[in-house]
Amino acid sequence: MKKQLSFCLYFTLFLVFVSAQTPQDYGKSIVAKLASNELHGRGYTNDGMNLAAQVLADEFKKIGLQNFHNSYYQDFTYPINIIDDANLRINGKKLVFGEDFLVNPMSPTGKGTSKVFRFDPNTIDSIYLYEDNTYFFKQLDESKGKVVLFDNIEFPEKFSSNGVYAKDLFHKVALEIADNSLVDNIPVVLHYEDRLVHSLAQDASKTIHFIINENVCKDSIVHIDYDVKSHFEPNFSAKNVVGYLQGTTNETIYITAHYDHLGQIGNTIFPGANDNASGVAMMLAMAKYFKAKPSKYTIVFIAFAGEEAGLLGSSYYVKNPLKSLKDTKFVLNFDILGTGDDGIQIVNSKKYPEAYKKLLDINQKNTLVKNIKERGESCNSDHCPFDKAGIPAFFTYTLGGSAHYHDKYDTADNITLPEFTDILKLFTRFIEEGL
Repeated sequence: MKKQLSFCLYFTLFLVFVSAQTPQDYGKSIVAKLASNELHGRGYTNDGMNLAAQVLADEFKKIGLQNFHNSYYQDFTYPINIIDDANLRINGKKLVFGEDFLVNPMSPTGKGTSKVFRFDPNTIDSIYLYEDNTYFFKQLDESKGKVVLFDNIEFPEKFSSNGVYAKDLFHKVALEIADNSLVDNIPVVLHYEDRLVHSLAQDASKTIHFIINENVCKDSIVHIDYDVKSHFEPNFSAKNVVGYLQGTTNETIYITAHYDHLGQIGNTIFPGANDNASGVAMMLAMAKYFKAKPSKYTIVFIAFAGEEAGLLGSSYYVKNPLKSLKDTKFVLNFDILGTGDDGIQIVNSKKYPEAYKKLLDINQKNTLVKNIKERGESCNSDHCPFDKAGIPAFFTYTLGGSAHYHDKYDTADNITLPEFTDILKLFTRFIEEGL
């Protein structure tokens, strides 16, 4: 009981004397800044990612973090296909990007007006059946020079006779269309989705692929006008933002979160408030806490770039660490931390049951978050490259609340950080009790 009271008393004093803001207010201010229009979605157009990196480097300096080699930046490059703008009209009606449609991130530049050819989805499986591809390729031939619409594609999880996933079938067909089209015609395909979720790609294709909200002109598409502007960048320049607090030992804890997001396409910005300005806010709040109350551990704080394109920043760091990884005790990665009404989920908790039990004990003693749910391994955020290198790592995300993900509605005013302070208490105590 004495330890519990001491911890609670210190945390109260920390809130009152170290900062005029509560941790929740500080978190909200960071989310608002990172998700603002001025940073253009922290992506690949309008220098959004580099602008965000500068904001974070300034915040690291303000907090008082040390840096490696006289810089908070770790530069690296990677290939990326960048969609600069995308416009689509169906039967003369202009659609809104991010609301009515998206474009596949692998899409090349292309512009045109075309009639629509409705592809029969029931023949797609024949692409894998050697005995009869006649009707399938007849449709390919008929589709030349037209926009191909895959109408009402509702495949089961494994659609084809040899167990190939539906999404792989679709991409296979798109490639067939590209390979069989007229040389001077860029093939265009369309299909419907009930939810528009944007993404990134490190490769470019020969096919422009539109994803249309299923409620838009579903039964009446006759012709389309399209204009896509994209460019492939083989060596996009990005930077991880890295700082640290030296402890009394070289034993190291990493606290990480990715700061990049999907950027801006035309006038549509993907703000990325929950994913992952919220996780960055937690990382910075923990940096402020341990700057005020130093730990015995050396704590390295990293805001990763390139996560949305494939965990690229974290993978680069693990291969090129600024501090030897052999001293690392644990990695705490935060990604999507803006809610918490239903508690938190810990990826890798089944792999590291002792550390998970420690979190449960701290939570029970201090009555913090509603629930700490267990989950196994998953390579779905920046903890993964560390874990693959044999370094214990947790990935934490919140449950409940806003469901916006990779869309234009993931804005700062759609998340309230209701459990931000309690999550901060949970993980600072996790470190303070020793690993």
